[in-house]
Amino acid sequence: QYALQLLAKSPAGSLDTPMALTVHRLRLDAFARMGRHLEATGERVEMELLLTEEHEIQENRRKIWDTLARLTPRALGAFKIAPPDTLGGWVALATATKQYLTHPDLFEKEIARWKAQFPGHPAGPLILPELLASSRVEARPPTNIALLLPLKGPFAGASAAIRDGFLAAWYGDQDNPQRPDIRVLDSSGSDIRGLYDQALTSGTDLVVGPLRKEQVESLAETGAFPVNTLALNSPGSKAENTAPTKASPERLYLFTLSPEEEARQVAERAWFDGHVYAAVIAPSGDWGARVSRTFSETWQALGGIVVEQQTFDKAGKDRARAVRDLLNVDESEQRRRALARTLGSPLKYEARRRQDVDFVFMAAFPSQARQLTPQFRFYSALPIPVYATSHVYTGTEDRGADRDIDGVIFPDMPWTVQPKENLASLRTEIAAAWPQSFERFVRLFAFGVDAYHLVPQLGRLKAQPFAEFSGVTGRLSVVGDNQVRRQLSWVRFRGGRPRAYGEGGKRQP
Repeated sequence: QYALQLLAKSPAGSLDTPMALTVHRLRLDAFARMGRHLEATGERVEMELLLTEEHEIQENRRKIWDTLARLTPRALGAFKIAPPDTLGGWVALATATKQYLTHPDLFEKEIARWKAQFPGHPAGPLILPELLASSRVEARPPTNIALLLPLKGPFAGASAAIRDGFLAAWYGDQDNPQRPDIRVLDSSGSDIRGLYDQALTSGTDLVVGPLRKEQVESLAETGAFPVNTLALNSPGSKAENTAPTKASPERLYLFTLSPEEEARQVAERAWFDGHVYAAVIAPSGDWGARVSRTFSETWQALGGIVVEQQTFDKAGKDRARAVRDLLNVDESEQRRRALARTLGSPLKYEARRRQDVDFVFMAAFPSQARQLTPQFRFYSALPIPVYATSHVYTGTEDRGADRDIDGVIFPDMPWTVQPKENLASLRTEIAAAWPQSFERFVRLFAFGVDAYHLVPQLGRLKAQPFAEFSGVTGRLSVVGDNQVRRQLSWVRFRGGRPRAYGEGGKRQP
């Protein structure tokens, strides 16, 4: 904000071209770091008037489009400028694309209307041909799916939930004349390539799985994927749970319930909500280290500052100590003791937490969160917002126990926090069919449901960068290196229940 105030004193229009470009780039960077993406896009629009090299102009336009592609329809809708404004034309095209791209006839009519409103717009030559071509890409549903899951060993319970969710979605698809045949193959053995080839020789035209990370890695290394394959994990080191370091093969798609991806979304949301100074608390061990590291790296890349990080014993020992250390309560206690010694008399005292923290990121599971959150209240850390990943919630309502985490803000899949009528019905049916395992694996059942509904959409989602699929695990899209991205629903605990937490934020979209 201070940088923008300084730059405002030197209007770009009063400077020579090189210096004006420098001012625009600095303002662009400042707006982007503050999460004000539309204003950053406005800087790019103004920069184009100063660019002379054709490749620079085309690159600038591509970056404008890529930025708008990441914004939600609601964020785009908040910004409207009457034609023929250039920035308004970019926003109008992005809005129309998000609304109509998957309906080719309507999309072409909307594009004709847009061209009439914004004649000669710079998006026309670069973006329109791609959009019109991709809008005609049809989903080609598979006819024979092989589902590869480890049905024995330590992954058996999780695999059974994914399988049962997948098959429940298949049974619910009876009115579909193109409903595929399903074969479930046990991938508990070590020869995943042999099992994959076996599936292909039996006529499979789409593979879902494998689930185990090392098996996804093994398949990815071969690079041979004759048919679309939806892996249910990402390749990479199990200890690091990193994204793949090299490009995925053309037909390999990666669909995961990654805690690291949730941590990234938490950082982005907290930044959008206007926070800068974060305190991070996580359990000891590999999971806590991965989640807290991903959050911190994302937060710092956005421009935020991590003021303090603490770990607590995941076995349950002395979690109050971790909260005290996180909030620097002990320093307040030490000051009281020193003052009491100086005055020679006891003092009335209330522990005072540090004042340089905007919010807390808490990586924790339900039982841990129920112990930590009351500690934040005790040390007056609330109403400072506490953000978390979905792991703070079991996925099934328990108002009595979850009142202890009232106020905590977190993202989760619609299946658990905002089920629409059709989702609620399917969820009820699955819970009744598998009551023993449903509560433990509630999100993995949803993972299986979405895996079934996602497979016929893969080609369309890849061809249409703006396209989304509304699944039970989130709003799904295919981005970058064939990664299936899940945009989650935001909720906050109130009265022991997760309630919708709006899209608003202090930073402008």
